[in-house]
Amino acid sequence: MAIKQRQEDISRKLLHLDKWKNDLNTRLAKQEQVAREAKEKKERLIEEVRDILGFRVDPRDERFKEALELKEKEEKKRSKAAKKLAKEQRMLDQLRKEVEGTDTGKKEQEEQDEKSLHGTVIA
Repeated sequence: MAIKQRQEDISRKLLHLDKWKNDLNTRLAKQEQVAREAKEKKERLIEEVRDILGFRVDPRDERFKEALELKEKEEKKRSKAAKKLAKEQRMLDQLRKEVEGTDTGKKEQEEQDEKSLHGTVIA
């Protein structure tokens, strides 16, 4: 009895095995992509700092570390400004939609008022 139940449990899990493998592979690929992007970003920043300093310098050098830190701060500021701008744009779009919605509502109400006036006699 216990053996049969164990075999059924294994059979059920085997049905899900392919899905679990795909999920694992997807998660690993995503992690590798994030790590690769971080490494490329760091290398790009290092090259930009070297261009700013005007010569090749050891990444462990104090001047290099300071310049790299400044460059990272600038990039964070740019990123933050871009996010703020996107947020403002979303808010403006939302306000426009609300205004358009109220405008159409007012127009519909005015049309209904005009229709109701046409059917009545004003004395």
